[in-house]
Amino acid sequence: MPELPEVETTVIGLKKKVLTRTFLALWTDTPKIIRRPSLSVLQKQLIGKKIIDIQRRAKNIFIFLSQDFILLVHLKMTGHLLVGKWKLQKNKWVAEGKGELSQDPMNGFLRIIFTLDNGSQLALSDLRKFAKIEL
Repeated sequence: MPELPEVETTVIGLKKKVLTRTFLALWTDTPKIIRRPSLSVLQKQLIGKKIIDIQRRAKNIFIFLSQDFILLVHLKMTGHLLVGKWKLQKNKWVAEGKGELSQDPMNGFLRIIFTLDNGSQLALSDLRKFAKIEL
């Protein structure tokens, strides 16, 4: 399970990479990670929202969005957030280019991918599928 310092490091890294970005699309193969609202409602409400701020409260990550929405992410035991670019090849997401995203085997369990307005993607990788997201 990510401990508090790892969650804080995640928040700091996200602030550097995704602050002021806007959500364009959402993909998931594990809709149970989305606790509420439903996947279809989340897609409708999230698309077009801008990331205003990112904060941590205990081990929860709060992504503050435009129009007073908050995206809550809890990484649980094996979840972690990644920022990069992936492409779908033969029903599997593959990191573009070489680097940490493609070399670390723990980064290969992508459960949800948010596409952002600058062409990058924010992904949740979670081996055991315990992480949760709420809007």
